[in-house]
Amino acid sequence: MVQSLKDRQWSRPLVLAVFLAAGVPLQIGVGWWVLRTLDRSMKVRLEEELTTILDADVTALKLWLGAQEQAVNVAASQLTVRELVGHLVEASERPDVTSEALRDSDELRQLREYVKPLMGSYALVGFAVIDRNGRFAGSLDDDAVGTRVPAQYAGFVERILGGETVVTPPLAPEPAHAVEGADGPQEPTMFAAAPIRDETGSVIGVLGFRFSSISGFTQILQIARSGATGETYAFNSNGLLLSDSRFVNDLRAIGLIPDDPDARAILQIEIRDPGGNMLEGFRPSVPLSALPLTRMAADATQGVSGVDVDGYRDYRGVPVVGAWTWLPNYGFGVTTEVDVAEAYSTLYVLRTAFWALVGVLAISALMIALSYRIIGGLRHRVRRAEKLGQYTLDKKIGEGGMGTVYTAHHAMLRRPTAIKLLRNDAQDNEKIARFEREVQHTSKLTHPNTIAIYDYGRTPEGTFYYAMEYLPGITLDTLVASDGPQPEARVIHILSQACASLAEAHAAGMIHRDVKPSNIMLCERGGVFDVVKVLDFGLVKDLKQSGDTAITAVNAVAGTPLYLSPEAIVAPDQTDARSDIYCIGAVGYFLLAGQPVFQGENAMVVFSHHVSTQPQQPSQRIGRQLSTDLEEIILRCLEKDKAKRPQSAQKLRGELSACADAGKWTEAEAYRWWADHPSLADVTDLDAGDSSDSGRIAAAVAVALQGRVSTDSG
Repeated sequence: MVQSLKDRQWSRPLVLAVFLAAGVPLQIGVGWWVLRTLDRSMKVRLEEELTTILDADVTALKLWLGAQEQAVNVAASQLTVRELVGHLVEASERPDVTSEALRDSDELRQLREYVKPLMGSYALVGFAVIDRNGRFAGSLDDDAVGTRVPAQYAGFVERILGGETVVTPPLAPEPAHAVEGADGPQEPTMFAAAPIRDETGSVIGVLGFRFSSISGFTQILQIARSGATGETYAFNSNGLLLSDSRFVNDLRAIGLIPDDPDARAILQIEIRDPGGNMLEGFRPSVPLSALPLTRMAADATQGVSGVDVDGYRDYRGVPVVGAWTWLPNYGFGVTTEVDVAEAYSTLYVLRTAFWALVGVLAISALMIALSYRIIGGLRHRVRRAEKLGQYTLDKKIGEGGMGTVYTAHHAMLRRPTAIKLLRNDAQDNEKIARFEREVQHTSKLTHPNTIAIYDYGRTPEGTFYYAMEYLPGITLDTLVASDGPQPEARVIHILSQACASLAEAHAAGMIHRDVKPSNIMLCERGGVFDVVKVLDFGLVKDLKQSGDTAITAVNAVAGTPLYLSPEAIVAPDQTDARSDIYCIGAVGYFLLAGQPVFQGENAMVVFSHHVSTQPQQPSQRIGRQLSTDLEEIILRCLEKDKAKRPQSAQKLRGELSACADAGKWTEAEAYRWWADHPSLADVTDLDAGDSSDSGRIAAAVAVALQGRVSTDSG
């Protein structure tokens, strides 16, 4: 009987092998058709991906440039600034005035004092006042006062004197106008400049703010890029690179920039086609200046936007695919590119596999006979994978951008646990580093209002995982969606606990950067209801670590548009604990009004509101009176200037506790609310119901624990 079963097991693959051999021509035809279809669909998908990345970077760049324009326009409209600039320009245009007289004037001293507070707020490195003759009537730099405007600025000055507000592209600083007090090579700078008008509205001069292009301009272009070789950069009408390159080490190796640690590609590399791949040893036979612009740059500098997924050579000679556009208002173009080898890596594998299949189709039939053994081995590995150290997986409850979340239990303690595993396709060094960082940062926090990390490690196959407390409950977005605006006493109760969690993190030198309703849960813990848990420290920024640049660069703008602070949009590298305070204010506003502070049809509109629009009072938003003390605290948290917000989570918690409604939301009140909302309480039962309960569980637990890294829309 046993022998008969064995014979039957081996006869099935043998019959299948004979069937496959007879259908070889049909299989080749079908395979070729599938390969061609995949080729076409992959190009369509790649074109959409490149266009999406380019649109995201250009949108963020325009918003950033708009913020610079707004800053100089606001300054230029101030009566004090206009009067001081008017006196400086009048003096500068007198034929007998000397540079020393301008430098020693009271007007220049007063203007410097007036501008000084703006320097830190907008990351400025200088300012300039220019008269109608193209002469520096004032500057932060004494050496520049009284000199002529360098030739590279002359065209911009003419436009500003014509009434325009102008943001220049990155420019190399003139030797006589280098950044004050800087040592070594000078960074390229940019100017945002606006016309100064007299009482009649006539333009009498120019006020310009100078800021570093490296810290802002280049960083904005790194918000979104594809894979390990994706790069977004800007260039001028001559094809000159206006932002830093991702491939500086490659450019040093092939001799396009000096072999010097301080050497940069910005304003040094021309986007020209060398004619071959220089990374593989090719060298052009003519000077680089005689080479044509790349396929992309030739179109873009003519004002033609486009996308090319068939491939062309970039400035290294490497075959790339890309999308590009020209920004006529700013006089430069932006492109996003990725190496062809990476963009089509999946398709190349499929092509290789197809032709290999044609050559080895005969022996592949024999391999089927061995598949039963392989499948048996895989089943054994799956059974092993279901146990992670002392934890046994029960069921999958969610899946996110980097990992999968399971319910599990400890072999000895039997307590319910949530296990998060890094997905196999996310197992590159950068993502693993970010995943481990999330665990390490969160595991340092012990406050009862912060999610607790129990353990972490790796499976025998090398998959990284960590175990955390399982949190049955609901997120604040689910709360408002189900129950609408919340009473002031409950809002104070929730925000105070969230502040307590953040206060510990801030004291440890960490900021959360993604505080939002879906990252704050209301739970029942030990018979107490409405216990707050702050989740998802996956975007946390450690202010004490200087070696974190490579990890955080991919998240130059980190967080969720509806709950993002102004400085996180305009200057992401300047976020601090007060940025979390802004987010807490936005969450409190959402709880009181049942709606986010700002809404818009896309992320750019919401970003613009956060940067420049004053929020409507929550009481006006919902049409009824609210506690004035709480409303005033929420609006102070939402101040554009972070210096005007509560300066720490601990201080904010103290202000909340002083509100008239503080302490009025009692344990009895919380218990009655949960008893009156049994459908929401059902999420605590993992075994109850079918897919509808699973959806609630995913909303209440898995989504909050997934550690989403990309900036989402909600």
